[in-house]
Amino acid sequence: MPSSSGIWAIASSTGWAISGSRWDRTAPLTRRDVAAIQRGLGGLGHDTGGVDGLAGFKTRRAIGLWQRANGRRETCFPEDGMAAALGR
Repeated sequence: MPSSSGIWAIASSTGWAISGSRWDRTAPLTRRDVAAIQRGLGGLGHDTGGVDGLAGFKTRRAIGLWQRANGRRETCFPEDGMAAALGR
């Protein structure tokens, strides 16, 4: 069984991510899209570990906290429309 970082590498390279007990297709976002999400989360006080356009652990944790606080499904992954919802 791959480690969690191994699973993340597989998900990143294939465009799939685990959500609960099933795999979902992830949005085809660019680094620019993820950076906009990071800026939006940072503006709300979430720690994303900086703006680099990569959805690493801190960014994904911040996304999950924001999703929970806003009544959204907690995927902890960047999604289409998230930057707009964050005002970025």
